[in-house]
Amino acid sequence: MAQALQAIKFARTYLNDINGFTWNDATLMPLLQLAHNELVQKLEINRTGLLKVQSSPILVPALAITLGTSQPSNIINPISMIEGAVGDDPNNFEDMIKVTFIPYEDQTEYLTYWAWIGQLITFLGATEDRSVILRYEGSLATPQLLTDQLGCIFAENYIGPRIASLAFTATGKDNKVIQALADRNLHQIVQSQVTNDQRPVRRRGYRSAKSSYSGNWGR
Repeated sequence: MAQALQAIKFARTYLNDINGFTWNDATLMPLLQLAHNELVQKLEINRTGLLKVQSSPILVPALAITLGTSQPSNIINPISMIEGAVGDDPNNFEDMIKVTFIPYEDQTEYLTYWAWIGQLITFLGATEDRSVILRYEGSLATPQLLTDQLGCIFAENYIGPRIASLAFTATGKDNKVIQALADRNLHQIVQSQVTNDQRPVRRRGYRSAKSSYSGNWGR
């Protein structure tokens, strides 16, 4: 997956400024960020699988009722959660129950419930440390450094010419040809992601929930 630097190199090719004498990194980075945000918005509109994320195991300390600073910053829509003992194999984790509001119940050694309230993952809390894995729809992080990844395969093919198009506009030059290239590449990226998202995947067989849980098991 390409880094921001690759897109800027592409842009300089279109700007006929390979060495960056006129368009240096600091000048092009805000344009890259704008183009990247446009790409993210287009992908979100099309709801592609690119934005589906599964977190690594996240520690939830005993009695904690939110993920706190461990909550991923790019969550758009949480989908499901599983929980297990700290350090346990994630294959042994069990489904949690997604609820609209956390019920008034006594805490146990399990978290059991989770809710999405006020842009926060919220829990009833457990009497022991627990580990959770969150599956969610998330937004790609905006690159801040040249070494940051663009987050999408072939993103540089859109972002590079789009940077050049924005630069041409800023200097009063005709950008129609280069913008047409950016638009065409954007369409191809979106179509590729939509196609990939529609391919069938092999799913793990359903595993019975632990007997101490009750209610409907949300995914």
